[in-house]
Amino acid sequence: MNYAEDRLDRKARQSDLAFDQIWDSLILQDGNNDDDDDSVWLKHEAAGRALRDRGCCREAVFHYGMAWITCPNNSDWARAGDYAQMADLAGFPELGALALLYYRTGGALLLPLDVISTSNSNHATKQDCGCGFALCSHAVPCFFPIAPDALHLTTILCSLVEFGDWIAEQNLERRQQGKKECLVSAASLLAILASRQRKRKLPRDRPTLDHQSLHGAAVTECPIYRNGHASNVLCFWDNMEGAGHARSIPPVVQLLLLKLLYTSPPYGSRQFFLQLACESVPYMSDTMFLEGKKLAQTHKSHWAYFVMIRAMVLGERVKLHRRGTAIPYHVPIWDQLRSVDHRNFPHDVEANVISPVDTSNRDFANEINALIQECGSEKQIEPDIKREKQDSCNIRQSGSSRCCTPKMDVLSDLSYPPLFVLGDSHVLSIGWQTIGFRNMDDWLFRTVVPMPATGLKAWHTRHETRFFTHSNLITVLERLPQNCKTILLSAGEIDCREGIGGKLLEGYYQTCEDAVEQTVREYLIAVEALALRFGLQILLLPVAPHAYRSEKNGKSTGRALRRERMLFWNEQLRSNVQNHKHVFLLDYEKGLRTLDPTSPVGFVLNKSYNADFTHMNSAFLPLLEDAIEKCGCNLHLI
Repeated sequence: MNYAEDRLDRKARQSDLAFDQIWDSLILQDGNNDDDDDSVWLKHEAAGRALRDRGCCREAVFHYGMAWITCPNNSDWARAGDYAQMADLAGFPELGALALLYYRTGGALLLPLDVISTSNSNHATKQDCGCGFALCSHAVPCFFPIAPDALHLTTILCSLVEFGDWIAEQNLERRQQGKKECLVSAASLLAILASRQRKRKLPRDRPTLDHQSLHGAAVTECPIYRNGHASNVLCFWDNMEGAGHARSIPPVVQLLLLKLLYTSPPYGSRQFFLQLACESVPYMSDTMFLEGKKLAQTHKSHWAYFVMIRAMVLGERVKLHRRGTAIPYHVPIWDQLRSVDHRNFPHDVEANVISPVDTSNRDFANEINALIQECGSEKQIEPDIKREKQDSCNIRQSGSSRCCTPKMDVLSDLSYPPLFVLGDSHVLSIGWQTIGFRNMDDWLFRTVVPMPATGLKAWHTRHETRFFTHSNLITVLERLPQNCKTILLSAGEIDCREGIGGKLLEGYYQTCEDAVEQTVREYLIAVEALALRFGLQILLLPVAPHAYRSEKNGKSTGRALRRERMLFWNEQLRSNVQNHKHVFLLDYEKGLRTLDPTSPVGFVLNKSYNADFTHMNSAFLPLLEDAIEKCGCNLHLI
């Protein structure tokens, strides 16, 4: 055990005997399955959980998918949610999102016989985890339990295109008419939501949020609303009868779906998944505010993501005359997508004038179907991966062997070239924003594309890590476009918050400072190795200080210790990063501070940068841009 392994990490250390017993009872040898055994889905679920906790995410996706397919109660959203979340951990959040949207429409999944027949025909490959299924393989990027030509799936993809085109047409028309404001801004939405929540009525007594309050009179032309009602297959937040669904999504699955949509990569110039995610936030904010306390206790991670995404999409109620002034300001993603508000750059730079949206008819449905086809079949393993697999006896012992992962070459139509930020949930603080920085006499502008590896710790970046966060990070790196030469990486906050210190570490280190020093050294060595492996220069984000919190809730001692660890963590990064050629530190952390005599380190996070008391908003982007210019990296490679 090491300092950064919590109880979930240690599941990966379960005995090989216990691990093998799962396969002994799975009844899947040579592709044969006992269809009369109603518990087979439980065995698939156990296999998926064991594989996940050992970092074999591709095989885990298959078994979670089979648990969903073979579960007798096909209306059980728990199986659907487990598959979708595992698809996200395997590096394909868009497939998890599509699966949930599809299941809501009442669409049918693949039959177990279809999967078994594929295994019988391809079983000679022997690349499975030991279960006998060929589609459970490191040669299959992400198993998808839905036929690519399924009618409801086609309807969903077409509806996403129609909605994206409608938003683009509204924005284009507004620009041509010289209008700077859309009918409804994020600030207006916050005022509407605040007014409704002050009434304190129970959900059953409250009318649903009026669609016209979001889109004005133009709502009659919006393709996802019909006759003033959310009748389209995309309106997953609406469980009322006639809302385009056959199965009502439980609140916790809605939270998961929102997270998957918000973090899915864009396709072409239309950010289809992001647009749908932002559309849902006002409705979910209106219907779930009474559920918050319960969900925060039962599904802490899902609720935390919702709170974070809501803060990024809607921001705060900042008056127009205060935007872009000396007071730092977070530009809501809602306003950006509707060309309402953008970041203010120097007056001689026109970065805030987004280039006209590409209205060419890119076949989004075909691109997604191509991804599904590529993810749902075995691929040729690369030669170096073959050698790596020969060195390991079994996939149960090593989850590192993998095929060529589908790359995201579809990002060339964004308003500006993408700059990917990978890592823990803090990547969402700057996701989908525009940044600009000087390279000599020229200005460079980039669209920040977030690709989170949920739960990633700095310790997990090491090659020898056997946990799903490491496998997730590797897959995300493999999905980067061929021409990507620079990424931002965020890790370390969870190490400081959960891993360093505590009774579990007694006897392993002399002091907590020793733990931090060793972890930072291992982190930098691991990141340097990743940079060399993928041909990148990697810019590290520091760990931001915690925001001020009242001491009345009894957690002040823990926060004080975390503040000290974070300070020492950043100091160690500054001291050691110079020893690495391809790794650079974006040293803006001191600019985030504001003095506070009650803090053990003398400062807390400036409240202007606070989003939800755990994450920052994007108001600190000027500090980030300045740090990029000064970090010593090759700006030509960004």
